[in-house]
Amino acid sequence: MGMERNSMKSTTGGTSPRRSRRLLMLAVFAAFIAGIVLAACGGSDDSTGGSETAATEETTGGGGGGSSSAASKEFLEFTGISEKAKEALEGQEFKLGAILPLSGPGAAYATEEQNGILLAAEEMETALGLDVNYEVIDHKSGDPQAGAAAARQLGINGFGTAVNSYYGVFGSTLPEIQKYKMLSLDPGGGTGNGLKGQEYFWGARANTPDDGMTALQYFKENEPERKKVAMVIWDAGAEYIDPIEEHLKEEVSRNGMTYTGTIKQKIGETDYSSVISDLRSMDPDIIWLTSYGADPAYFMKQYVTSGLEAQVIGAEFTPAAAEIAGSAYDEFDYANDFFNFDEPSSAFAEYFMKQYEEKFGETPNIFYEPNYYEVGVVYAVLAARVAEKGGDINSGEELNKALEENPEFPSVYGGSGSEVGKLVFNKETHDPEVRPVALVRATEPPEVLAEWNIGGTEFKTVK
Repeated sequence: MGMERNSMKSTTGGTSPRRSRRLLMLAVFAAFIAGIVLAACGGSDDSTGGSETAATEETTGGGGGGSSSAASKEFLEFTGISEKAKEALEGQEFKLGAILPLSGPGAAYATEEQNGILLAAEEMETALGLDVNYEVIDHKSGDPQAGAAAARQLGINGFGTAVNSYYGVFGSTLPEIQKYKMLSLDPGGGTGNGLKGQEYFWGARANTPDDGMTALQYFKENEPERKKVAMVIWDAGAEYIDPIEEHLKEEVSRNGMTYTGTIKQKIGETDYSSVISDLRSMDPDIIWLTSYGADPAYFMKQYVTSGLEAQVIGAEFTPAAAEIAGSAYDEFDYANDFFNFDEPSSAFAEYFMKQYEEKFGETPNIFYEPNYYEVGVVYAVLAARVAEKGGDINSGEELNKALEENPEFPSVYGGSGSEVGKLVFNKETHDPEVRPVALVRATEPPEVLAEWNIGGTEFKTVK
């Protein structure tokens, strides 16, 4: 893949009627967007801000495990791509677009996300003979105008694909994705509670924090004395808070527990004295913590000295937050997509780990890396399906149709031994139907307490 660095100007223009409702939602989420990235990365600034959106292509060649013929053979076996499809793909250009936070305080996420994509892109070249034209465009850590401009630029450039992030940059990319008929998968944010079933847009992860709420079943079965549940959540507006609160209340009731109330916290908060005071008056046994980035770390550092004994359950784990929290994270549980980096569940997962380490010289340790790699695999499988029928692999319309006709794909999640895991999309919600989710205690090494599938099926206590 040839490497160039170029830029484009972000033009905003007026607001069409079909976009007005979605942009209203984006306005409600504005504080939420800023908080995600500021909390996650310590509020650092970036000199590349302004009206320019960077578009970069990055080389995948050299040193990658995917370059060997043995690895290429394994890739074909794991993905199920036939020799006939491989022959149809050989020598074709495949335009692989991405919309990621390359600049701004969320740029740390882009490294992890992009590494997964780049590994998959390399394997498309070495195992399938594709000439991958990879273009990644910056959404400036959640800027809706930059997100819309990035999607527009990919469409203008003839891309039929757009790997997404930040809930499709909180919906801002969807009008352009749908206008240019680009198949867009978001393995970082998914569909959230407001973007389900949107044409050409598919979530590729468990819904956060909602799919994690099955964790309450663990406490019902193993610590039944914990009966009262309170939630601490980012103050990001009713459209964000209300669906999450409603779903949590449903899970609380289903498990015979009592909901004691919701406490809103400022996004990027570092002083939790008033929040802890409110919790003290509620006296919960379980605290559902819906915040991200560094916020859970600062909460836990103060909470462990408060004298309260409720179990805190968060919505994600990041190494950066764990470093801030230190030993306080030994008391922190989290529930989300679970990839076991210490003991990969299948040969395909082990393959991913090995190829990643050989390519980047480090071990993957956060779910963004397998999530984005897996989405690259989905695009490869879809391109193979389209090519085998003599179609246009750069047509987002044809790729989307191929997904709808068969929404099942190989996954580095789940599976066992030589059995490859499955990623299965729901054709109505556009979310995964199959995805391992786990309740994990954030000790070192992490301790898995329970596992289940999206929707709470196949629940089992591990410890």
